[in-house]
Amino acid sequence: MEIDLTKKIRYEQLVKQIYQNKSETSRNIYEIGLALKEIRDRKLYLVDDVPLIENFEEFLEKKVSIAKTTAFKFIKVSEQFSLREFEKWGVTKLDILLTEIPDVDIRREYINENVPLPEQKFKASITTFQIEHGLQIQSEILSRNRIAKKPSLPTQESKILKMRQDGDWILTQISTLKKNKKLLKAQINEWNKKVSEIKGLKPLKNEIKRCWDEL
Repeated sequence: MEIDLTKKIRYEQLVKQIYQNKSETSRNIYEIGLALKEIRDRKLYLVDDVPLIENFEEFLEKKVSIAKTTAFKFIKVSEQFSLREFEKWGVTKLDILLTEIPDVDIRREYINENVPLPEQKFKASITTFQIEHGLQIQSEILSRNRIAKKPSLPTQESKILKMRQDGDWILTQISTLKKNKKLLKAQINEWNKKVSEIKGLKPLKNEIKRCWDEL
């Protein structure tokens, strides 16, 4: 197979970069992810001098000694997040966010509104956010449905039912009023007995009688 020199040079640069970053800070995991992604997507491993490397998995095992699950985690995180986010949150937490909050916009909202926490609190904060966001979305949907829903014209049966319900309510109020009126009458009589000998309350007594008569 004829080797593309440009690919060969680029491949060797990326492999060297991976070797260097493996022994340095966690920030460089991001760079490893980008390098692995390019090698995988462009199949640059095919220009390696080792003839036994025929796919990306073999490249990971034989060339750079990175576990497949780890490599794909690095790639996935570097694809979805910026270097600044990677430095702030770390690969483990970002990988959890990708799993727990798959929607890009909602995940971005979580990142903008929160700060990194210890693992247990971090997972709890995701759960709280999902619950709150779920309720918010549900409320928005219900609100949109209320706006979009056109009121239907009442049928004759529904009109009769509504009038019956209103009539029942009126009867209940009348019954309550009768009971209250009896209690009020008794209170008025009791009050009149107490104030019969007290001067200066006659105007008030007359006003109470006038209001009672209007009932």
